[in-house]
Amino acid sequence: MKTNRTFYIGLGCLLLTLCLTIATWAAPSKPDDITFELARPIELADGSKVKSITKAEIQTLQDQPILLWKGIQDTGAELTHKKKEKIYVRTCKEYDDALEQGYFPNTMAAIADTAWFKYPCSTLNLLEEAVKPKRSFLPPPEELFDLKLLPLMLFPVMSDFEQTYGYDITNETYQERMDKGLLKVIKPERKPSRFDVSYTDDGMRQNLTQVVRADFNGDGLEDVLLYEATYAVGGSHRFFDLIILTWKSAGSKFEIIFKYGSTDVESP
Repeated sequence: MKTNRTFYIGLGCLLLTLCLTIATWAAPSKPDDITFELARPIELADGSKVKSITKAEIQTLQDQPILLWKGIQDTGAELTHKKKEKIYVRTCKEYDDALEQGYFPNTMAAIADTAWFKYPCSTLNLLEEAVKPKRSFLPPPEELFDLKLLPLMLFPVMSDFEQTYGYDITNETYQERMDKGLLKVIKPERKPSRFDVSYTDDGMRQNLTQVVRADFNGDGLEDVLLYEATYAVGGSHRFFDLIILTWKSAGSKFEIIFKYGSTDVESP
């Protein structure tokens, strides 16, 4: 009997271990299992630069004061409600909540001040919804800005595309525009963890910076988030966007799946 008891205890432990192992394999991945590596860091008021972020850290980062220009770092950026009530925001959480409640920057100075929130806050919001990709057709970072892969629709213009270019550019790429002598790559840069490139066309200049790769729309494919700075050469018009590109199959071209609203102000 003693031998049988030992046998059954051992068998029970073995079955329990097996069940726990199967349960672990079957359990869905936790959000904090995802780590995002940013090529352009998020800068905080305490001087730290955040380049590696897990899902679990996003809400904490949204509650931390971000880097603002020195004149408003202590007070925060001013937002005004339609009832003329004013509040001051220093964190992404405060900024996002204020916008939802109907607050907005109502002066040129306030618009410039709130531009500091655009990159860090929008990036955190997008990463909060991002998941691990199951498959990727994206080229390596150093080959991402291949002119043959970039749709010309990505390049900003002052008016609509057909009015600016005089024809439908739906299927045209940067390379085809360059072959016509109408687009120039003016400042390619290669850095260990960051890849920037600049283009100019018809008096406009576009700077693109790779930020992070993830599946932003849940279709299983890896996408790439870009930070865009665009301005008129010799003029005051400028704006800044976040863009998400995807590549759905080998041999295809990039497709634009997201472009954040533009802001005509100076970027930090």
